[in-house]
Amino acid sequence: AASGRGIWAVVTHLDHIGVKARYEQALIIRSWVRARRSPVILMGDFNDRPGSAVHRLLSSKETGLQDSWQTLGLTEGRKGMTHHGFSGIPQKTRMDWIMVSGHFRVTRAVIVRDNLQGRYPSDHFPYYTDLEWS
Repeated sequence: AASGRGIWAVVTHLDHIGVKARYEQALIIRSWVRARRSPVILMGDFNDRPGSAVHRLLSSKETGLQDSWQTLGLTEGRKGMTHHGFSGIPQKTRMDWIMVSGHFRVTRAVIVRDNLQGRYPSDHFPYYTDLEWS
């Protein structure tokens, strides 16, 4: 049966060059998230690393989102990197995030490295999380 609960599931792609541009974009997103009353799932290519100013802003208590990867205590490093430039070799950082409001409990986070005969559909590995309503 349908729960009748609504959610906001939104996707973003922040600037890939400008540090200041990314931060300004994150400020706009934070303002938008804070104006929502319903649960929020924010995901996308943030073109930044966990721990950056953008990441700290979006995962702050004031914004009300948590990084699904970090919530599970998963480590940063090669196994968590999402960019690969179509090579299949993890590079740079975990720049693709799934941020969720406190309405959810994160139960699993997976970076998918599937390919078809060495070909990849994107220059980033897909990332997904399993969530439960809190």
